[in-house]
Amino acid sequence: MPVIHIAAAQCPSIAGDIERNIQLHLQMVEAAVEQGIELLVFPELSLTGYEPAFAERCKLQPTDGRLAPFRQLANRHQITLVLGAPIDTGESRPALGSIVFSPYGVSTYYKQHLHPGEEQFFQPGQASRPIKVKDLPVALAICADSSHPEHVQAAVDAHAHIYASSMMVSIEGFNNDSQQLQQYASQHQITVLMANHCAPTGGWKPAGRSTIWSPEGNVLCSADITEPALVIARQRALEWQGSVRTVILRSPDN
Repeated sequence: MPVIHIAAAQCPSIAGDIERNIQLHLQMVEAAVEQGIELLVFPELSLTGYEPAFAERCKLQPTDGRLAPFRQLANRHQITLVLGAPIDTGESRPALGSIVFSPYGVSTYYKQHLHPGEEQFFQPGQASRPIKVKDLPVALAICADSSHPEHVQAAVDAHAHIYASSMMVSIEGFNNDSQQLQQYASQHQITVLMANHCAPTGGWKPAGRSTIWSPEGNVLCSADITEPALVIARQRALEWQGSVRTVILRSPDN
């Protein structure tokens, strides 16, 4: 079994300000590289904030030149980066998605199960195969995807080693969502990662508390409510170990 180091990037987002959010993301990536992370997952719509009404004016393509530093870092440090964004697909509405920069290239994942109200701004995605990190299959999810048991079952059927969900979970919804993810881990014996926002976004107050669960359903590590942090799990042989590293973010340039 390969050694693998994974992390949830719990970070704030500035509403609709892609350039400044990129600067915050790059600081999180820098901290992850220092920790030897090989898979770094950001929260839902991390590059814009959870701001569905901004989707059309903030939509991105994976080839956007502003994202070039992530492509370069993925290649230089052999790290896979999962960034949240509204993605321009050429259709009437963008997809609510993740842009994945990895040593293998650039790919996308589109949220399949939209939360009520999101359909006004986004189109749903279709089922997709897991990505590969060090030849291990990793299934991606975005928030409401993980509330559908058939979504994680499809990941298990595809032999995913890790189920990684980018989230925007409020304080009120945290207990229900985290319990469901924990149940998936123990039921399917799969490592589950949840990356959540840690600052108000889109009129919501996120719960923070990004977490990684072991295949036995045990909490390996969990952040607190408001701190930007890397929530890290390292696997050696068949044993997982978890830790949390607080990240002191510099204010992005105006």
